[in-house]
Amino acid sequence: MLLGNMRFILLALLCSGCVNSEIGSASLHTVEPLDKPAGLSVVFLGTTSFLVETSTEQLLLDGYISRSRHMLVFPIQPSSKRLDNMLHDLLICKSTGASNLRGQNAKCRTPDHPRLALVLAMHGHYDHMMDLPYIAGWAGAPMLSDPSDAPLWSETRELTSERSEAFNWTLAESARLPIEDYLGPRAKTLPMKSLNIRLFETEHNDNLISRFIKPKTPGQFRFPSLIWNMGLGRNLSVLVRHKNRKMLFIGSAGKIGTVFSDADVEADVVFLSIGGLSVRPHEEWDEYWLNVVLATGAKRVYLTHWDDHQKPLKAPDYRLKPTIFEDHDAVYAHFKMLAARDDVTLLFAPVAQRFDPF
Repeated sequence: MLLGNMRFILLALLCSGCVNSEIGSASLHTVEPLDKPAGLSVVFLGTTSFLVETSTEQLLLDGYISRSRHMLVFPIQPSSKRLDNMLHDLLICKSTGASNLRGQNAKCRTPDHPRLALVLAMHGHYDHMMDLPYIAGWAGAPMLSDPSDAPLWSETRELTSERSEAFNWTLAESARLPIEDYLGPRAKTLPMKSLNIRLFETEHNDNLISRFIKPKTPGQFRFPSLIWNMGLGRNLSVLVRHKNRKMLFIGSAGKIGTVFSDADVEADVVFLSIGGLSVRPHEEWDEYWLNVVLATGAKRVYLTHWDDHQKPLKAPDYRLKPTIFEDHDAVYAHFKMLAARDDVTLLFAPVAQRFDPF
Protein backbone atom coordinates (compact mmCIF):
# COMPACT_ATOMS: atom_id res chain seq x y z
CA MET A 1 0.00 0.00 0.00
CA LEU A 2 2.79 2.43 0.95
CA LEU A 3 4.68 1.64 -2.26
CA GLY A 4 1.53 2.38 -4.26
CA ASN A 5 1.08 5.68 -2.47
CA MET A 6 4.69 6.68 -3.13
CA ARG A 7 4.36 5.83 -6.82
CA PHE A 8 1.23 7.97 -6.99
CA ILE A 9 3.02 10.89 -5.32
CA LEU A 10 6.03 10.56 -7.63
CA LEU A 11 3.75 10.59 -10.66
CA ALA A 12 1.90 13.63 -9.31
CA LEU A 13 5.15 15.49 -8.79
CA LEU A 14 6.43 14.71 -12.28
CA CYS A 15 3.16 15.70 -13.88
CA SER A 16 2.92 18.99 -11.99
CA GLY A 17 6.45 20.20 -12.63
CA CYS A 18 6.83 23.99 -12.75
CA VAL A 19 9.78 26.00 -13.93
CA ASN A 20 9.50 28.69 -11.24
CA SER A 21 11.84 30.93 -13.18
CA GLU A 22 10.45 34.16 -11.67
CA ILE A 23 11.04 33.27 -8.03
CA GLY A 24 14.37 31.69 -8.98
CA SER A 25 15.55 34.91 -10.58
CA ALA A 26 14.14 37.14 -7.82
CA SER A 27 15.86 35.07 -5.12
CA LEU A 28 19.27 35.94 -6.59
CA HIS A 29 18.69 39.55 -5.50
CA THR A 30 19.04 39.32 -1.74
CA VAL A 31 19.66 41.80 1.02
CA GLU A 32 23.35 42.52 1.49
CA PRO A 33 25.27 40.23 3.86
CA LEU A 34 27.13 41.82 6.75
CA ASP A 35 30.83 42.58 6.39
CA LYS A 36 31.39 42.45 10.13
CA PRO A 37 29.52 41.18 13.21
CA ALA A 38 26.51 43.19 14.36
CA GLY A 39 24.48 43.33 17.56
CA LEU A 40 21.98 40.98 15.92
CA SER A 41 22.36 38.93 12.76
CA VAL A 42 20.57 36.07 11.04
CA VAL A 43 21.88 33.31 8.78
CA PHE A 44 19.42 31.61 6.40
CA LEU A 45 20.16 27.96 5.56
CA GLY A 46 17.28 27.19 3.22
CA THR A 47 13.84 25.72 4.03
CA THR A 48 12.97 27.29 7.42
CA SER A 49 16.43 26.89 8.92
CA PHE A 50 17.95 29.92 10.65
CA LEU A 51 20.84 30.78 12.92
CA VAL A 52 20.05 33.87 15.00
CA GLU A 53 23.12 35.39 16.63
CA THR A 54 23.73 38.18 19.10
CA SER A 55 27.06 39.28 20.52
CA THR A 56 26.68 36.75 23.34
CA GLU A 57 24.70 33.72 22.11
CA GLN A 58 23.22 31.81 19.18
CA LEU A 59 19.77 30.33 18.54
CA LEU A 60 19.22 27.66 15.86
CA LEU A 61 15.75 27.17 14.37
CA ASP A 62 15.37 23.87 12.50
CA GLY A 63 18.83 23.66 10.93
CA TYR A 64 18.34 21.11 8.12
CA ILE A 65 21.88 20.94 6.70
CA SER A 66 22.19 17.37 5.38
CA ARG A 67 19.71 18.13 2.58
CA SER A 68 19.77 14.49 1.47
CA ARG A 69 18.54 13.31 -1.92
CA HIS A 70 15.65 10.95 -1.25
CA MET A 71 13.32 11.27 -4.26
CA LEU A 72 10.58 10.27 -1.79
CA VAL A 73 11.61 6.60 -1.89
CA PHE A 74 15.26 6.43 -0.76
CA PRO A 75 16.19 6.27 2.95
CA ILE A 76 18.23 9.11 4.45
CA GLN A 77 20.16 9.95 7.60
CA PRO A 78 22.17 12.90 8.93
CA SER A 79 25.30 13.56 6.87
CA SER A 80 28.12 14.06 9.37
CA LYS A 81 30.39 15.40 6.63
CA ARG A 82 27.98 18.13 5.53
CA LEU A 83 27.07 18.94 9.10
CA ASP A 84 30.66 19.18 10.31
CA ASN A 85 31.65 21.43 7.39
CA MET A 86 28.69 23.77 7.77
CA LEU A 87 28.90 23.99 11.55
CA HIS A 88 32.55 24.91 11.18
CA ASP A 89 31.70 27.59 8.57
CA LEU A 90 28.91 28.99 10.76
CA LEU A 91 31.21 29.20 13.78
CA ILE A 92 28.93 26.96 15.81
CA CYS A 93 31.43 25.68 18.36
CA LYS A 94 31.78 22.19 19.75
CA SER A 95 30.99 21.67 23.39
CA THR A 96 34.01 22.05 25.61
CA GLY A 97 33.07 18.60 26.89
CA ALA A 98 33.48 16.96 23.49
CA SER A 99 36.01 14.15 23.54
CA ASN A 100 37.74 15.50 20.44
CA LEU A 101 38.05 19.18 19.53
CA ARG A 102 40.07 18.48 16.40
CA GLY A 103 39.12 20.84 13.60
CA GLN A 104 37.58 23.39 15.97
CA ASN A 105 37.63 26.88 14.45
CA ALA A 106 40.21 29.15 16.10
CA LYS A 107 37.51 31.69 16.96
CA CYS A 108 35.88 29.06 19.14
CA ARG A 109 38.84 29.28 21.47
CA THR A 110 37.95 32.92 22.11
CA PRO A 111 36.06 33.16 25.44
CA ASP A 112 33.69 35.88 24.22
CA HIS A 113 32.66 34.11 20.98
CA PRO A 114 28.88 33.47 21.11
CA ARG A 115 27.94 29.88 21.88
CA LEU A 116 24.87 27.96 20.75
CA ALA A 117 22.41 28.47 23.63
CA LEU A 118 19.31 26.73 22.21
CA VAL A 119 18.26 24.43 19.37
CA LEU A 120 14.57 24.59 18.47
CA ALA A 121 12.57 22.39 16.09
CA MET A 122 9.50 24.05 14.58
CA HIS A 123 8.13 20.57 13.86
CA GLY A 124 9.31 17.01 13.47
CA HIS A 125 9.47 16.47 9.70
CA TYR A 126 12.85 15.38 8.34
CA ASP A 127 13.57 18.73 6.64
CA HIS A 128 13.16 20.53 9.97
CA MET A 129 14.14 18.11 12.72
CA MET A 130 16.48 15.44 11.35
CA ASP A 131 19.83 17.18 11.96
CA LEU A 132 19.01 18.93 15.22
CA PRO A 133 19.98 16.20 17.71
CA TYR A 134 23.37 15.95 16.00
CA ILE A 135 23.88 19.72 16.22
CA ALA A 136 22.73 19.85 19.84
CA GLY A 137 25.18 17.07 20.65
CA TRP A 138 27.96 18.89 18.80
CA ALA A 139 27.44 22.11 20.73
CA GLY A 140 26.23 20.68 24.03
CA ALA A 141 23.15 22.87 23.63
CA PRO A 142 19.68 22.34 25.11
CA MET A 143 17.08 21.37 22.54
CA LEU A 144 13.36 22.03 22.40
CA SER A 145 11.20 19.66 20.39
CA ASP A 146 8.04 17.60 20.59
CA PRO A 147 8.44 14.64 22.99
CA SER A 148 7.39 12.35 20.12
CA ASP A 149 10.77 13.12 18.51
CA ALA A 150 12.61 11.23 21.28
CA PRO A 151 13.23 8.11 19.11
CA LEU A 152 14.97 10.24 16.50
CA TRP A 153 17.13 11.83 19.20
CA SER A 154 18.11 8.42 20.61
CA GLU A 155 18.90 7.02 17.17
CA THR A 156 21.08 10.01 16.29
CA ARG A 157 22.98 9.54 19.53
CA GLU A 158 23.58 5.89 18.70
CA LEU A 159 24.50 6.74 15.12
CA THR A 160 27.29 9.08 16.23
CA SER A 161 28.43 7.27 19.38
CA GLU A 162 31.10 5.28 17.54
CA ARG A 163 32.69 8.34 15.94
CA SER A 164 36.13 9.26 17.23
CA GLU A 165 34.93 12.82 17.81
CA ALA A 166 31.94 11.71 19.89
CA PHE A 167 30.01 14.51 21.54
CA ASN A 168 29.12 14.98 25.18
CA TRP A 169 25.66 13.49 24.77
CA THR A 170 25.05 13.28 28.52
CA LEU A 171 24.99 17.07 28.76
CA ALA A 172 22.79 17.54 25.69
CA GLU A 173 20.30 14.77 26.48
CA SER A 174 19.74 16.04 30.00
CA ALA A 175 18.74 19.40 28.50
CA ARG A 176 15.93 18.21 26.24
CA LEU A 177 13.08 20.67 26.64
CA PRO A 178 9.47 19.48 26.09
CA ILE A 179 7.32 21.85 24.06
CA GLU A 180 4.39 21.69 26.48
CA ASP A 181 6.32 23.59 29.15
CA TYR A 182 6.86 26.58 26.86
CA LEU A 183 3.41 27.07 25.33
CA GLY A 184 0.41 28.98 26.62
CA PRO A 185 -0.15 31.69 29.23
CA ARG A 186 1.94 29.89 31.89
CA ALA A 187 4.87 29.14 29.61
CA LYS A 188 8.32 28.82 31.14
CA THR A 189 11.05 31.17 29.95
CA LEU A 190 13.42 29.59 27.45
CA PRO A 191 17.13 29.61 28.39
CA MET A 192 18.24 32.63 26.37
CA LYS A 193 19.76 35.79 27.85
CA SER A 194 19.81 38.25 24.95
CA LEU A 195 16.73 36.96 23.11
CA ASN A 196 13.13 36.69 24.27
CA ILE A 197 11.22 33.84 22.61
CA ARG A 198 7.50 33.10 22.41
CA LEU A 199 6.13 29.92 20.87
CA PHE A 200 2.79 29.57 19.12
CA GLU A 201 1.23 26.29 18.02
CA THR A 202 0.00 26.76 14.46
CA GLU A 203 -1.42 24.41 11.86
CA HIS A 204 0.87 22.62 9.40
CA ASN A 205 0.20 23.01 5.69
CA ASP A 206 -2.15 20.34 4.32
CA ASN A 207 -0.67 18.91 1.13
CA LEU A 208 -0.36 15.55 -0.61
CA ILE A 209 3.09 14.70 0.69
CA SER A 210 2.51 15.74 4.31
CA ARG A 211 -0.61 13.56 4.48
CA PHE A 212 1.54 10.44 4.12
CA ILE A 213 4.09 11.41 6.78
CA LYS A 214 3.37 9.87 10.18
CA PRO A 215 1.78 12.12 12.84
CA LYS A 216 4.55 11.08 15.26
CA THR A 217 7.93 9.40 14.91
CA PRO A 218 7.47 5.68 15.75
CA GLY A 219 9.19 4.29 18.83
CA GLN A 220 11.11 1.69 16.82
CA PHE A 221 12.74 4.34 14.63
CA ARG A 222 16.07 3.55 12.91
CA PHE A 223 18.42 5.34 10.50
CA PRO A 224 18.64 5.22 7.52
CA SER A 225 14.94 6.00 7.29
CA LEU A 226 12.32 6.91 4.74
CA ILE A 227 11.11 10.50 5.11
CA TRP A 228 7.60 9.24 5.97
CA ASN A 229 8.78 7.94 9.35
CA MET A 230 9.98 11.25 10.79
CA GLY A 231 6.66 12.42 12.16
CA LEU A 232 5.10 15.87 12.44
CA GLY A 233 4.53 16.26 16.17
CA ARG A 234 3.40 19.77 17.02
CA ASN A 235 3.99 22.59 14.55
CA LEU A 236 5.32 25.87 15.91
CA SER A 237 5.75 29.45 14.86
CA VAL A 238 8.39 31.39 16.78
CA LEU A 239 8.51 35.06 17.79
CA VAL A 240 12.03 36.26 18.60
CA ARG A 241 12.58 39.64 20.25
CA HIS A 242 15.93 41.38 20.60
CA LYS A 243 15.65 44.63 22.54
CA ASN A 244 12.79 46.48 20.79
CA ARG A 245 12.90 44.54 17.49
CA LYS A 246 10.79 41.48 16.71
CA MET A 247 11.01 38.70 14.14
CA LEU A 248 8.34 36.06 13.50
CA PHE A 249 9.36 32.72 11.99
CA ILE A 250 6.56 30.69 10.41
CA GLY A 251 7.31 26.96 10.36
CA SER A 252 4.65 25.95 7.85
CA ALA A 253 2.09 27.65 5.61
CA GLY A 254 -0.97 26.23 7.32
CA LYS A 255 -4.21 27.88 8.34
CA ILE A 256 -3.08 30.37 10.98
CA GLY A 257 -6.52 31.68 11.88
CA THR A 258 -6.53 34.34 14.62
CA VAL A 259 -3.57 32.95 16.60
CA PHE A 260 -1.47 36.11 16.27
CA SER A 261 -4.26 38.68 16.39
CA ASP A 262 -5.73 37.05 19.53
CA ALA A 263 -2.32 37.24 21.22
CA ASP A 264 -1.70 40.83 20.06
CA VAL A 265 1.54 39.73 18.39
CA GLU A 266 3.53 42.48 16.73
CA ALA A 267 6.51 41.88 14.43
CA ASP A 268 8.82 44.05 12.36
CA VAL A 269 9.93 41.16 10.18
CA VAL A 270 8.23 37.92 9.13
CA PHE A 271 10.00 34.91 7.66
CA LEU A 272 7.08 33.48 5.74
CA SER A 273 7.07 29.82 4.72
CA ILE A 274 5.32 29.20 1.40
CA GLY A 275 6.00 25.47 1.05
CA GLY A 276 2.82 23.66 0.05
CA LEU A 277 0.85 26.88 -0.33
CA SER A 278 0.51 26.67 -4.11
CA VAL A 279 -1.67 23.56 -3.85
CA ARG A 280 -4.13 25.27 -1.54
CA PRO A 281 -7.11 27.38 -2.74
CA HIS A 282 -6.24 30.99 -3.59
CA GLU A 283 -8.50 32.36 -0.88
CA GLU A 284 -6.18 30.65 1.64
CA TRP A 285 -3.26 32.67 0.23
CA ASP A 286 -5.12 35.87 1.12
CA GLU A 287 -6.09 34.55 4.56
CA TYR A 288 -2.48 33.54 5.24
CA TRP A 289 -1.21 37.02 4.35
CA LEU A 290 -3.97 38.64 6.40
CA ASN A 291 -3.48 36.46 9.48
CA VAL A 292 0.32 36.68 9.55
CA VAL A 293 1.62 39.79 7.80
CA LEU A 294 -1.23 42.24 8.35
CA ALA A 295 -2.14 40.86 11.78
CA THR A 296 1.38 41.49 13.10
CA GLY A 297 1.96 44.77 11.26
CA ALA A 298 5.20 43.51 9.69
CA LYS A 299 6.68 45.68 6.93
CA ARG A 300 9.47 43.32 5.84
CA VAL A 301 8.65 39.78 4.67
CA TYR A 302 11.22 37.17 3.63
CA LEU A 303 9.88 34.21 1.65
CA THR A 304 11.13 30.81 2.82
CA HIS A 305 10.63 27.08 2.23
CA TRP A 306 10.43 27.34 -1.55
CA ASP A 307 13.84 25.81 -2.24
CA ASP A 308 14.74 22.31 -3.39
CA HIS A 309 16.25 20.96 -0.18
CA GLN A 310 17.53 17.84 -1.94
CA LYS A 311 20.35 20.03 -3.23
CA PRO A 312 23.25 20.65 -0.80
CA LEU A 313 24.54 24.11 0.04
CA LYS A 314 27.93 24.07 -1.65
CA ALA A 315 30.51 26.79 -1.09
CA PRO A 316 31.41 29.20 -2.51
CA ASP A 317 28.28 29.50 -4.67
CA TYR A 318 25.44 29.30 -2.16
CA ARG A 319 22.43 29.49 -4.46
CA LEU A 320 19.05 28.01 -3.75
CA LYS A 321 17.06 26.39 -6.53
CA PRO A 322 13.25 26.36 -6.37
CA THR A 323 11.41 23.08 -6.24
CA ILE A 324 9.92 21.89 -9.53
CA PHE A 325 6.72 20.36 -8.17
CA GLU A 326 5.01 23.51 -6.86
CA ASP A 327 3.95 26.68 -8.60
CA HIS A 328 5.90 29.06 -6.39
CA ASP A 329 5.85 31.64 -9.17
CA ALA A 330 2.09 32.02 -8.79
CA VAL A 331 2.38 32.47 -5.00
CA TYR A 332 5.23 34.94 -5.43
CA ALA A 333 3.31 37.00 -8.00
CA HIS A 334 0.26 37.10 -5.75
CA PHE A 335 2.25 38.13 -2.68
CA LYS A 336 4.05 40.81 -4.69
CA MET A 337 0.65 42.28 -5.51
CA LEU A 338 -0.44 42.14 -1.85
CA ALA A 339 2.87 43.60 -0.68
CA ALA A 340 2.54 46.55 -3.05
CA ARG A 341 -1.03 47.14 -1.89
CA ASP A 342 -0.11 47.01 1.80
CA ASP A 343 3.22 48.87 1.62
CA VAL A 344 5.21 45.76 2.60
CA THR A 345 8.71 44.99 1.29
CA LEU A 346 9.04 41.43 -0.07
CA LEU A 347 12.59 40.11 0.29
CA PHE A 348 14.94 37.15 -0.10
CA ALA A 349 17.70 36.36 2.38
CA PRO A 350 21.28 35.59 1.39
CA VAL A 351 22.23 31.96 1.95
CA ALA A 352 24.70 30.83 4.62
CA GLN A 353 25.80 34.43 5.26
CA ARG A 354 25.06 36.71 8.19
CA PHE A 355 22.72 39.60 7.42
CA ASP A 356 20.67 42.21 9.19
CA PRO A 357 16.97 41.30 8.65
CA PHE A 358 15.81 44.78 9.67
